[in-house]
Amino acid sequence: MLRKYKKLKILILVSVFGMSMLTSYSQIGVVDFLNAGVKDAETMFEAYLTPLGKGLGANMTSGWYNTGKPHQLLGFDLTFTFSMAKIPTLDETFDFKDKSFTNLIYDPTKSVAQTVAGSMSDNKQIPIGMRMNVPNPAGGDDLIFEQNDLFKSPRGAEMPFTPLPMIQLGIGLVKNTEVNVRFIPELKFGEFGSVGLWGVGIKHDVLQWLPIVDKIPINVSIQGGYCKMTSKFTAVKYNPTMTLSNPNHNNLTTDYEKFHDGQELDLTMSGFTGNLILSKKVAVITFYGSVGFYKSNFDINLLGKYPLPSPTATIAEPTPHMVLEDENIVTDPINISIPNSNFRACGGLRLNLALITFHFDYTYQDYPLITCGLGISFR
Repeated sequence: MLRKYKKLKILILVSVFGMSMLTSYSQIGVVDFLNAGVKDAETMFEAYLTPLGKGLGANMTSGWYNTGKPHQLLGFDLTFTFSMAKIPTLDETFDFKDKSFTNLIYDPTKSVAQTVAGSMSDNKQIPIGMRMNVPNPAGGDDLIFEQNDLFKSPRGAEMPFTPLPMIQLGIGLVKNTEVNVRFIPELKFGEFGSVGLWGVGIKHDVLQWLPIVDKIPINVSIQGGYCKMTSKFTAVKYNPTMTLSNPNHNNLTTDYEKFHDGQELDLTMSGFTGNLILSKKVAVITFYGSVGFYKSNFDINLLGKYPLPSPTATIAEPTPHMVLEDENIVTDPINISIPNSNFRACGGLRLNLALITFHFDYTYQDYPLITCGLGISFR
């Protein structure tokens, strides 16, 4: 039984982020962004992870309904849905020229880097260097530290879609009102981290309040829903010695590898949607459509302590060189919030076979969605 539970957790993680996505965090060196300094690292974190945030934001705000008719009092449904948001091709890369950097330098003829949705090919990585002013130990003008190819931009995870499975419970209340709840308890995945999700929504019939119009043989409802997902990636190991031009220049008095235990990448996604739903049942098929909007927010937090290399020069060694020093240890260096909003239009159909339902729909928006589901529905 325990073995089956572990397999279920792995399946959920694969569905939520994709195994390639998980592998990318531990292998392609996303935290190497810190080599360029905190400010430039934030710029690169945002550019690299934005497609993931937009995709999951679209997923989380979908799948709330498959009919415009709320359940009757104490009616219910238990539905499993699976949605996939298509990441536009343009978001598979970003151009360094479109970003503002303080210390980072690159070859302007090779400035297009991969986002998390892009290619996993090593040939698509962009060499990155640094250029920084260094106080002159002899006085006078600052010295310049400049070194190319200190590290490379990360590979992508080749994820043209962001998938998200969901289990949702709907219960009918009074006045043709239905509440919906979705929940995934926090699941831990060994050294990689954990993920959890919850959400609540409501659907209400509006024709009942409109005399005469309520006799029209269609169902019209308004719907709203909020969902939040939190994930922690603890397989983060920042090794600054990889950036040192001369590894012998290391003034750090503490073993920096001990910081690995406290380093983690936290990703938090929240999203709200509001929709006007129309549906019509013909025999065993319900046709439904909606118009609405969604708004999501993607928070990226890199937590822990990180010893950052910095250039220095001394009287004995006047040529600027990279070193690690105690005073350059930074705590919780990255804190970014990426908002997104868009209007949406959805169309789909539901097959009703006694208590069993199957549904499929397509949502047109900036990150188009395909959603399908299987459920048990009563009243």
